[in-house]
Amino acid sequence: MDTRYNGWTNYETWVANLWMDNDEGSYNYWQERAEAAAADALGDTLTEKRSEATALLAAEMEAEMDEAVNSVAVTGVLADLLNRAAGCIDWREIADHRIADLDADAFGEEAEEAEGGAA
Repeated sequence: MDTRYNGWTNYETWVANLWMDNDEGSYNYWQERAEAAAADALGDTLTEKRSEATALLAAEMEAEMDEAVNSVAVTGVLADLLNRAAGCIDWREIADHRIADLDADAFGEEAEEAEGGAA
């Protein structure tokens, strides 16, 4: 059974990304976090830095969602459903989508040089 939804891994991933892009404030916040992840990423090549930045951003996104889910005052079946849906989100896919939009400058000059100047 194909569970892809609108080009994303599943409905949960699609809707999480949609809400993160839903308003200018949220979009700008996550864009800034992507740029910070790029600046913090380690690696000898641009590819390695992009991979590390994606992992850093995905972990941050998941931690924020976990915090939000845990702050909601629901119990029983609703809590189980909420936790299940949140657990289905592919944070790496969402983070990769954001990191892919960054140009090589976000990763520093060393990354560009290691890739032979290619972005």
